[in-house]
Amino acid sequence: DFLEYDLYTMKLTDIVEVPEEEILNYANENYVHVQHILIGTIDQETGAKYEADKLAEKQKLADEIAAKAKNGEDFYSLVEEYGEDPGMENNPDGYTFTFGEMVPEFEAKSFELAVGEISDPVETSYGYHIIKKLPLDISAESSAYSAGKDILSQTKLGEDLAAFSEDL
Repeated sequence: DFLEYDLYTMKLTDIVEVPEEEILNYANENYVHVQHILIGTIDQETGAKYEADKLAEKQKLADEIAAKAKNGEDFYSLVEEYGEDPGMENNPDGYTFTFGEMVPEFEAKSFELAVGEISDPVETSYGYHIIKKLPLDISAESSAYSAGKDILSQTKLGEDLAAFSEDL
């Protein structure tokens, strides 16, 4: 059954050796850490997109906030003052994620930025995002490191098992 197979695979991947450098490279290539300021374009009570005049106000506000951030104002303070993303309450240090976990426009810009760089407003279905790319935590306790280790261990295990079965 699948549960037994998953447990068996997890035990095997614990003994599969993956070089540290490969894990760090994987994490750096496939994960990103960002903070952002969301200026929403959807009425939180009704779920409806704002009317054109309200959208124009929101875009102007997003442009003003991006200019403040790029001129050196403390990004975290701007997040607290203007940010409308309720998820930031549980993630005050921002989000660490990989491909396919965020809306495409947000994801693409997050990976495109250099560490420390702040984006112009990025429009998504949620609103305007001003994104700041932060250094990625790739310590052994980080989610990016453990995910990289798991994926690379499973890949190596699959390759080892395939080579073994060919030798039979």
